[in-house]
Amino acid sequence: MTSFEICKSQWRKILVGTPDELAIGDKTVNERIASCGRKANLAWDAYKANGKKPDAVGLFRDTKSVTSGDMTREYARLSEMALGYATYGTDCYLNEELLSDILAALEWGYTHYYGEAELEYRGWRDMREFNWWDWCIGTPTGLMNTMILVDSHLTLEQKKNYLKVFNHRVPKPRDYGSNKVHFGYLIAQAGILCENAEQILVGRDGIEDTYLYADGGVNDGQGFYRDGSYIFHTLHPMNFTYGHGHFSGITDFAAILAGSEFQLKTEHTELLYTWLYNSFLPFSRNGEIFRSVLGRHPKGTRGSACGFLKTVIRLYGLSSDDKKSELSDVITMLVDEHPLSENGYCNEIFGSLTLNDYLLLRQAYNPKGAQVDRRGLYAFNCMDRAVQHADRYAFALSVSSSRIYNYECINHENMNGWYHGDGMLCLVSSPFKYGPEYWNGVDPYRIPGTTADDRPRELITIAQANEYLSSKDLVGTLTTGDTGVSVMQLESYHGDGELISKRFYNPSGSYGNAPAKRDCTLTANKAYFFMDGYAICLGSAINAHDNAKVYTVIENRHGDPIIEGGHVVGHCTLPVTFNGEGVELTDTDTVYEGVRYITMGSDAYCVIDGKAITAKRTDVAPGFSQIVIDHGINPQNQSYAYAILPNTGIDGAKSFSDNTPFEVLENSASVQAIREKSTGDLYCVFHQAAEIAGITASCPILCSLKGNSLYVCDVTQKLGKITLKVNGKEYGFDFTNAYGKAQCTAL
Repeated sequence: MTSFEICKSQWRKILVGTPDELAIGDKTVNERIASCGRKANLAWDAYKANGKKPDAVGLFRDTKSVTSGDMTREYARLSEMALGYATYGTDCYLNEELLSDILAALEWGYTHYYGEAELEYRGWRDMREFNWWDWCIGTPTGLMNTMILVDSHLTLEQKKNYLKVFNHRVPKPRDYGSNKVHFGYLIAQAGILCENAEQILVGRDGIEDTYLYADGGVNDGQGFYRDGSYIFHTLHPMNFTYGHGHFSGITDFAAILAGSEFQLKTEHTELLYTWLYNSFLPFSRNGEIFRSVLGRHPKGTRGSACGFLKTVIRLYGLSSDDKKSELSDVITMLVDEHPLSENGYCNEIFGSLTLNDYLLLRQAYNPKGAQVDRRGLYAFNCMDRAVQHADRYAFALSVSSSRIYNYECINHENMNGWYHGDGMLCLVSSPFKYGPEYWNGVDPYRIPGTTADDRPRELITIAQANEYLSSKDLVGTLTTGDTGVSVMQLESYHGDGELISKRFYNPSGSYGNAPAKRDCTLTANKAYFFMDGYAICLGSAINAHDNAKVYTVIENRHGDPIIEGGHVVGHCTLPVTFNGEGVELTDTDTVYEGVRYITMGSDAYCVIDGKAITAKRTDVAPGFSQIVIDHGINPQNQSYAYAILPNTGIDGAKSFSDNTPFEVLENSASVQAIREKSTGDLYCVFHQAAEIAGITASCPILCSLKGNSLYVCDVTQKLGKITLKVNGKEYGFDFTNAYGKAQCTAL
């Protein structure tokens, strides 16, 4: 086989498998083949009803109102027809009439949608208009997948014609990170289709810089960082949006080119394993991806988890035997911990896989393999995120600073995500706590872990590079391994409503406008101490003078899902107790005095400082129970202190409240610090020069005394060389170019 034939064969195999592999009689394979056939026939019927008419205005639609997004969807449906035609076992496999219609549709698309007329600006739309993604990535993806499946029935001239718009718009890879990878991948695919070695190399070699870490401003700061962060769209944490696109794109690139003269360099494919463990596994748990790295897509928690599994499976498929063993354990863990999985079977997972992916999954799945240990506190200080994994729970913290925007809302998505970067703390302790139902129904003003005021916010889509940056930089996490402390100096959103940058501004509002005008004086010091089995949340210096009520949200959640037959069919009513007694919350905020410990479902919360709590239960299905601490109107130097106890019942909560295993040493504007009673381990946030428990700091810093070790982290990423005193003895640290990484020294 030539290198072109190798690449074509591997590309087709990814999409439809091979007849020999599909003829194994596996029940799920047969079901998937039947499903593929049904989709193909539905698309074919729609094509015959609309696209074959002499006056057709679309391949599958009879309306003249066409957008670039419609064009992408049309080519995606055309690829469904091609998948049915090329997949062994469907009722339309190698159907000559279907083939004839696919070929006719490709020609119609070239004449009316994506061809010479558009190049000459006499077609249905100016291809420079919104949305560039459809013209350069979305539509060519569906087009090329269709072309490879009927490749032997296309002439070289036809292939070149159908790819003219793409080749004109994307002659070489551009942009950064995920987008650049997609461009390079599609350019290489165009080269494979036309057997153009030079074009394949332009695609492959044109993305060399996407393998570089973005630390220190490389690639304009867009892409992977050494600490596992992925930043994109200027200053947004994007591991499981554009980051995963980057990861999956390189994985598919490697899979298609493997074994050919064009295959990727070994050092580049090796990076895939580093990215998997550093940038992706920490953000996955129980069949969901943590909201903190989903950008403007809060409802993508479950779908993104399925897409992630697909990428790991494809990485397994191109790996050597020693790597396959490791990845088998990862794949098995991702499948087994999915709430809908039973004995390795899960419709929700399988639905995202191609037939070839599914066959690889069955090969990789091994419930007798080694357990993957991802316990620990992970600090992603380059993007203001932190994650703690323990045996029975995980925490995911989202903060923001002078380096990271507080939320993304372009394209009219996530317009009420105002507080998702203001200290949002998600506790993952039971199945599907943060699925689409959560983000559809949660009160966006009361996001767990945040401190906010109750004034109305504007629903608005903000152009990229115009999002809010606070002036605070003491934001980030110190990890000692399994435990540690995070801090956020909150400066709540305020702005004059003026455009900062017109680079991505779209006057029609389809992409984004100027930010909203808002006067706000709310500031606070927020610290999160992640211990073994619990977390402590401290707030101090809470100040505002906007004549608005300010509150801190302890929790806002619905009941656990009811799962029947491998599907979520509803949610149970969340049981709530105060001091061990059941309570029926109403849909009105009610103040409760003297509440020391609370249970909500399987989790508990302890009020440490004796403050009153305010609680309610919304009547929005599936019903959310909210617990907040009300700081009143125009708070001055207010504070809070509470503990979160994952998977702890009433008895455990009472015991914890009666005999707290820690003491709060200080919770002031200067210092927030706790000490574990049994070990004497100390965790401190110095907001300014101060002294506590024998530690003297001359600048804002995070530190921990754990055993005989002193851990220190400059989360401001500005300090360079510093000195700390412990019991009068000086210890020096050099954080120059350390990018928020913790350092440790023996005492």
